[in-house]
Amino acid sequence: MNTTYLNIPVSICIFSVQYNCVDEFQLFCWLKLKCNHRFKMTDQIRFDAICSLGVTRQTLNARIDWLLQHKWINFNSKKDIYHVNSFRIIHRKTASLVTKGVLWENYNIKKIKAFVWASIIGYYAKRKHYIDQNGFKLTDKGKLRVRMNKARPMMNSAPCPLNLPLSYLAKAINKPKSTIQKMKALAAREFFLKVENSFDDSNLSVAELQRLRHFAVNTPEIRKYVLIAGKVKEQIPDKIYLCINYRSKRKLKHI
Repeated sequence: MNTTYLNIPVSICIFSVQYNCVDEFQLFCWLKLKCNHRFKMTDQIRFDAICSLGVTRQTLNARIDWLLQHKWINFNSKKDIYHVNSFRIIHRKTASLVTKGVLWENYNIKKIKAFVWASIIGYYAKRKHYIDQNGFKLTDKGKLRVRMNKARPMMNSAPCPLNLPLSYLAKAINKPKSTIQKMKALAAREFFLKVENSFDDSNLSVAELQRLRHFAVNTPEIRKYVLIAGKVKEQIPDKIYLCINYRSKRKLKHI
């Protein structure tokens, strides 16, 4: 039975990026879409997978082996049937506390990498926005505690601009900022995100900007400034608009 809809745990998206298994995750999602829970590896299934994913037979076999080794799928040798495990089981393997899901809605399976990164960027952007809006304060033990000023907004509320510094996400998922910037651009090209550059006024002169750029070569953490229409502007985190939808996955909360 084929389906075009999946509610994918964000935790698995994060895991696949952190452990460099997005390609294997792509096959896993394709099997869920094409075969649901059980399937036999017929010549037709193999041919469909090779065509849909754009891989060779050897690559497909290697990814099947990875899914078996990590128990994302199981094989019943007596019945010659593969079983595709549930998202709940895979979520448990990630040991993640994230319980949000993101909707895969009849997209091209070859765009899974852009979708995965858009899901992660959107999740952390919404999380940061929520904390920024509600504020936080320190507990007596010195730990951060969110102060609830208002009801928690729904993850699928009306579109609003979000911002997410590259350093924030780099720290959260332990990936270099260069990789995050590259993948954010990919997600935008595939229309899972809309990104707008943002700038703020500054008091720097053009001459001061030239000196600052010379100094910044050995100081990458310095603020970024650009020259626009003869005026020096400070570059601030991009505005991000999400083109994907999130849903709660209540079953994950009970694991």
